[in-house]
Amino acid sequence: MGFPLLRLPQLALIVVLKQMNTIGLIDLSLCSKYLSFFAKKYIKKPKSLVFFADGEFQIRIKFQKSQFIFTFYSEESIQNGSEIPSSGLVEMRKYSGWGCKIMQRSFEKRNFGIRKWLDFFMALFNMDLKDLTIRDSVSRFDILSVKNLLNGLKIENLRIGFFIDDSFVKMILESVKVTRLLYLQSTSSFIENQKFEMDELRTNSIDWISMDQILTIDCRIIDIGYSKLTNEDFNLFLKNWRNGSNSKLEMFQARNENKDFWNKESILDGQEYRLYMEHRIFCLKPYNNTGDPREIPLHDSFEITRNDGVKGSVIVRNNTLQSSFMFLVSK
Repeated sequence: MGFPLLRLPQLALIVVLKQMNTIGLIDLSLCSKYLSFFAKKYIKKPKSLVFFADGEFQIRIKFQKSQFIFTFYSEESIQNGSEIPSSGLVEMRKYSGWGCKIMQRSFEKRNFGIRKWLDFFMALFNMDLKDLTIRDSVSRFDILSVKNLLNGLKIENLRIGFFIDDSFVKMILESVKVTRLLYLQSTSSFIENQKFEMDELRTNSIDWISMDQILTIDCRIIDIGYSKLTNEDFNLFLKNWRNGSNSKLEMFQARNENKDFWNKESILDGQEYRLYMEHRIFCLKPYNNTGDPREIPLHDSFEITRNDGVKGSVIVRNNTLQSSFMFLVSK
């Protein structure tokens, strides 16, 4: 016979809820809106919510010394690989901080798809997703079903895999709002009319991006990875920056596999600059000023001044492995 929890006086109910663990409170929250209201008050808030989308889907709830992993799969997803299941079996595993599995159980709730689980956890813990990682196998699903899964999500960090079709990449970027980091590993063509306004844009290697497109990016940190931009492109960038483009920028960097691909003289041609030979340290502020700054050593750098007086440092390096360009803005 079950315990008549809903018949308890409110004070007695609160005493019981305070004694319950995370999974117990998740169970209660799935029972009714009334119990969910109280569970939200007493459930422990995790460090982060993380969502993985690939051939299968996972929500990870990370605490200081443990994490819960909810894996979504069902026979429906096996029989029809292009459809994201609207309901089905959910496997939950709890791991200790040492990676040891200490609990395993299953949930099944009809007409409660993956997006409803996402919304449920975000509401229960009163927090947005910290990380969304989308890997290559997600392209096997119907693009509309993936859009319905992601549409309207607010995410701190988004990582998109190497071989995802351009149409999926465009749809993903239009469907979610990224606040901190977008790691766009590779796409074969420029994503037209896409605004990049997150704190940091990072890519691994993209040949499609032009300097005209970079000048429209409104991020604090831009790292375009391995690039075929030319000395003339970087020279154009510096001229536009001095006139007010990329106003939020604090760091811009790129690399090339050719050790002699870029040179200082061509990049700085026509620029007024001051050469610094001595060793200096540039402190790059962390996102939202939370945490320690990143210290970047500067030597043999060239300082230019924007029309409003803000200083920027140009560093060009050529070694046996690659060429590198870095531009740092002191604010």
